Amino acid sequence: MSDKDVCEPPSKKSKFMLQLIDKNEIVKEPGMNEIDRYNALMVEEEYTNPLTFWQQQHIQLAYPTLYPLAKRTFAVPCSSAAVERQFSAAGQIVTQRRSNLDLSTVNNLIFLRSIENSKRQI
Repeated sequence: MSDKDVCEPPSKKSKFMLQLIDKNEIVKEPGMNEIDRYNALMVEEEYTNPLTFWQQQHIQLAYPTLYPLAKRTFAVPCSSAAVERQFSAAGQIVTQRRSNLDLSTVNNLIFLRSIENSKRQI
């Protein structure tokens, strides 16, 4: 029995990864889909910022399905300012005298406060 006769089972992919594969995708190498090509990619340069890799036109064209996913993933702001504002607002609402407020009441008050603040900015 030769090496060619041995059939390896297909590699298991998560359901999420299978949803990313476009059924009409043009495969550049026989038997490889876009995710397999990306996993096999050998990058000569060292990228400290993934956005610089995905901003290259030839990369966007080579991975048309993965590019929008990467764009959405790396567009998440790296700031905790909004969270800090919410904690500050909660700290002003839940004082020593109001420490027994129900959690839903505190959430509603913070929500109303954010609406009030957004109206002031307009």
